[in-house]
Amino acid sequence: MNSGKNQRIRRARVRELTVLVILAAVSIITILSLSTYLERDKFIEGVFVRHNGTETLPFRFEITADQQTRARGLMFRKSLPQREGMLFVFPTTDDHSFWMRNTFISLDIIFLGEDFRVVGILENVPILNDQLRKIGAKSLYAVELAAGSAKKHGIEKGVLLKLNKPPPKGK
Repeated sequence: MNSGKNQRIRRARVRELTVLVILAAVSIITILSLSTYLERDKFIEGVFVRHNGTETLPFRFEITADQQTRARGLMFRKSLPQREGMLFVFPTTDDHSFWMRNTFISLDIIFLGEDFRVVGILENVPILNDQLRKIGAKSLYAVELAAGSAKKHGIEKGVLLKLNKPPPKGK
């Protein structure tokens, strides 16, 4: 009698364990799918259209559209791959300033007007300092790229950034 009861208990435990494994697998798949979906909205791609109409190779930008992510920017990062950067989306057009606190990568900071045209560039901004830098022109967006990128890709005042989708509104 006990062996029959023990077998029923074992089968019940195996069923419970099977259900738990299935639930865990479904949860992991859901989390991975959600993180992929959220990660997709964190980035945007674009090309710069030069004065002669030619386009740069595509760039991939991490989007920063709220105060917290804009304040952190590229702080504490040790590298920035070529043709990758950060797109800052501000809530209002202004003469925005940047600093390099805790930023270990020398950057070019490209300021863009509401129409996504370059209104000014800070090139080769020195790392690890708190000096506020601005360009003396109003912008709604800014892009940070690895130092030397603006010159290398022919990005200058008046050049247009063409994105693959509209960026979120700044908060």
